Amino acid sequence: MNKIQIKLKIAERNYPLTIEATDEELVRKIAKVLNEKFVYYKNQYSSADAQDTMAMAAIDAVTTLSKSLDTMPAEVEQQMKHLEKLLA
Repeated sequence: MNKIQIKLKIAERNYPLTIEATDEELVRKIAKVLNEKFVYYKNQYSSADAQDTMAMAAIDAVTTLSKSLDTMPAEVEQQMKHLEKLLA
């Protein structure tokens, strides 16, 4: 397995991650979704701090993913669970 180090900016903070090279595109897409949801909740609840806003964004994202897991093949589901652990 080929591990790589990447840096992601999520919710206005930088996160260094070591991931499988084959997961990079997926991890970056998930970070993009989290950032979009973060901005949405930041605009909706301007009085919330960044941690609360990120929690709302994460719950929203995981809820959406969970709903779609029933229709995903087992391999994709396993990859999504792996990414959820990386982001936890």
